[in-house]
Amino acid sequence: MAKDKFLTDALNRTEARIFALEEAMLDICTDGMVTYSVNTGQTNQSVTKLSISEAENVLRKLYNRRADLRYSL
Repeated sequence: MAKDKFLTDALNRTEARIFALEEAMLDICTDGMVTYSVNTGQTNQSVTKLSISEAENVLRKLYNRRADLRYSL
């Protein structure tokens, strides 16, 4: 049961990070913003238009992590 709670908590944190990063990327692409800060509660990350490709790579990794966690549950 502890394993399931750990995995569920990890999945919830991962999904929160995905949501925050997608929102930041959407705001940057549509509002003409140059920078955007993402605070996940554990880390504070700043995303710029110049690093949007890096953000996309992180997003892909988060989706892969989410799939792995869902499979493990």
